[in-house]
Amino acid sequence: MPTSNEKQRKLFGAALAVKRGESEPISKKVADIAKNTSEKELSKMASKPKKTKKNESVEDGAIRELFVVKMAHPGCTPDSLVAPIDPLNGISGTEITPDQVHGVYPSADMANMIAEKVCMEYEEGVKMLEEKKGNTTEKLKKAIDKLEKKRKEHMDAAKEDPKNASEHKTAIADLATKIDDYITKLEKIEKSKKEIEKKDDKKEKK
Repeated sequence: MPTSNEKQRKLFGAALAVKRGESEPISKKVADIAKNTSEKELSKMASKPKKTKKNESVEDGAIRELFVVKMAHPGCTPDSLVAPIDPLNGISGTEITPDQVHGVYPSADMANMIAEKVCMEYEEGVKMLEEKKGNTTEKLKKAIDKLEKKRKEHMDAAKEDPKNASEHKTAIADLATKIDDYITKLEKIEKSKKEIEKKDDKKEKK
């Protein structure tokens, strides 16, 4: 729905021009609005409001606020992603930062619908990532086992034939380096899993 504030209308008009590639953003605020709002909604907000009769109540069907949908994060729910904002000030004066904004919408119903979709896509992405990490972990463990087996074979061979031990020492050192690299990768994967679990626990406690 078009805004009745001329300053705000011009702001959305500038964002619409950026969205269409007709001009460069005149400010970071304009760039953020253009990035996070659809062309259709920008067009509505930038259009001039229709004149109402004197007896008509401005509150009938009027939108007094916009609704922002925040980016999904660990432990989020659709409800936690939606927040009402003042059309004149946007996210200014709120705890929401531009990098947390997924989009801005003219109605609570639309915002809630988008929030549900955002949450669902995020959860699916997390599951896929966890599956990928799980597969990678298993591959690394198998690779480490194989390298350990080879290193043991070289160590046994060096013990049995001390004269040629130097040849085996080089192979043992190379294998030890590879094993160490794989173990470091395993540690990083486990660390990232624990960080996600901690974030989920914090969100649940809130």
